[in-house]
Amino acid sequence: MFFIRRRTLGGLSVGLALLAGMSTSLAQESPFTNKNTAGCFNCHAMDPAQLAAPRHPPPKIAGQNADYLAAALRDYRDAARSHYLMNSPASMIPEDAIQALTLYIAGLAADQVPRHARPAPDPAARARGARLAAERCGECHTSAGSGSGGPGIPSLNGQYAGYIVAALQDYRLGVRHDDPMQDVAAALTDRQMADLALFYESLKGLFPARP
Repeated sequence: MFFIRRRTLGGLSVGLALLAGMSTSLAQESPFTNKNTAGCFNCHAMDPAQLAAPRHPPPKIAGQNADYLAAALRDYRDAARSHYLMNSPASMIPEDAIQALTLYIAGLAADQVPRHARPAPDPAARARGARLAAERCGECHTSAGSGSGGPGIPSLNGQYAGYIVAALQDYRLGVRHDDPMQDVAAALTDRQMADLALFYESLKGLFPARP
């Protein structure tokens, strides 16, 4: 969700799906056939192998904290966050449909999205990341359970490392605004960011999951 280096595919389908209309009572069907989410998951469940570095896949949203997803949609709608594939679609979602949409996405199970292989993490880097997470991140971004330390706090468990690094860089640069996150990111070196991201990506949590 951000600069040119993070551009992704499928923007037109996002807008078309949302234009079809939002339902406040979403059935538990496939997110790829549900008219309200098909455009979302063309991007948010894509195979990371389709993108070569330095590009990274869009963040995993299936199983994510519903309050966080709702806040993110409102921020994109209101231009508090900026991404060329997110602002316009978010602006098309009626306010009274946001809760049902985000609860549906948060409630998706592993078998409702495809699994994608990821490289095995470097053990030394993962161990460094685990120590950093325990020291600086674990109170909010827990490595167990839901992965969220409270309402509106996103889980990082299983999230793509490339996305986590990009988000930390955005906080450090002031592209994204959140005082606690900006303070944390400002104190991290590039290697520490990479280690943290690798550790969180190695955990079970968000979907698509590993095979």
